[in-house]
Amino acid sequence: IGPFTWIGSQLLEKIRILDRCYFPFPWEEKSWGSTSNGLYRHFLIYEGVENKHLIGFALFRIDPFGDSSHLLKCLIDEKHRSRGYGQFLVNKSMSYLQKDGVLEFFLEVQEQNKVAKRLYKRLGFRVDRRQVSYYKNGDDACFMTRHVCS
Repeated sequence: IGPFTWIGSQLLEKIRILDRCYFPFPWEEKSWGSTSNGLYRHFLIYEGVENKHLIGFALFRIDPFGDSSHLLKCLIDEKHRSRGYGQFLVNKSMSYLQKDGVLEFFLEVQEQNKVAKRLYKRLGFRVDRRQVSYYKNGDDACFMTRHVCS
């Protein structure tokens, strides 16, 4: 795992495939294009040493004027879930970002996504607020924040 500010088109396509397969609201192609600027950090997790197989990713947007970061997307391939990869990925990602001065992390997650909410709570995130009908399909959102002691 390591921070990548830019990733090649082949790797980006693998990430987009995971996004389309598993996210309820996958991003459009134009949204992914903007992640190559310096404000975004991609964190990738692989299985295998020789024949690396991408099994997940986390995407953070860094606040250019402050010390916060927005976890935009985090996903582990369905075949590799419940093995601790998600917790490892987010923990390692936040550690890298803390070294760069990030002191606050925030995210939003679907209210009914109990597995993700439980993971984020284990990682020290706290619920700030809930918003009714936040998503396109009318689902509610749960906004969560984690503050880091400097």
